[in-house]
Amino acid sequence: MKRIREYQMNLKKEYLSLTGDTEDLQILHHDEKFAELALIFPNVNSILIPKKLETNLKKYVSKELLKAIDPDINVAVEKCLVLVSNLASTYYTDDRWKRLNSKILHEQTKNKDNTFIYSKIIEVLKEGTSTGTMLEVDEHYAKGRDSRKYKLPDSYFKPGLNEYFIKNSGIIQTRNRIYYRLINEANENLICNNLLKIYQRIELPTSKELLAIGKKLVKENYTTKKGKILTMRNKHIDSYWKDADNRSFVENNIEIFEYLTNRGFMIPSAGDERSGGRVVDSFTKARRM
Repeated sequence: MKRIREYQMNLKKEYLSLTGDTEDLQILHHDEKFAELALIFPNVNSILIPKKLETNLKKYVSKELLKAIDPDINVAVEKCLVLVSNLASTYYTDDRWKRLNSKILHEQTKNKDNTFIYSKIIEVLKEGTSTGTMLEVDEHYAKGRDSRKYKLPDSYFKPGLNEYFIKNSGIIQTRNRIYYRLINEANENLICNNLLKIYQRIELPTSKELLAIGKKLVKENYTTKKGKILTMRNKHIDSYWKDADNRSFVENNIEIFEYLTNRGFMIPSAGDERSGGRVVDSFTKARRM
């Protein structure tokens, strides 16, 4: 119980004071184990996607291209959305490129007959619409060692992210299988297993509470571990500050916290040798950003 109370106290009193960089998210983008999936929450049919992506896929992408993914255009669109949702976390990082493992992309999008679909999805997204591509691909990679890197165009990030609920039962079943696999892996790791037991007892701070803490720390001229000045954005854009790169914005940090916790906690997972085997969950990521 003492450990749980300390954990809650850190969340409420120290969360904003520990923000200011995106070290963990950046590390995860280059970790084959973590980069394999978007964050997986208990509500497996919920994903985050750029706001106008679904509309553009349905209205402006060739039906012939979509049918190459799946005869049912609605299913084809949802498989495109699932692949793109892997890049949602890059909305909160300086480096918008993220490695995605081809084996995992196949697992996420395959048909019942195990047909490889993800490459067709990537081609459709790269083709995009008459106004431009929906997905950028860095083809410089080491086969068998590093995966390809992908990036969403800035035009798809500016409007922000929307929560989308998958409707196709086949995709939902696939995500359920992935979810239970990750739960099983977490249970086999001592630290991850203990975190799963703690989750049910955690009381999260509200956004209002975090905002109050942030304002207090700003008045105290708090700087983060990376030496960034904690700052209230107050609806200003980055160019308002000449040294915006040296600032950590309270509102941005709260937004990241909501992204990591509002739809449920991510399943804790231990990384590979590239990340030193570190265990990452919603809270370690939030505290290190």
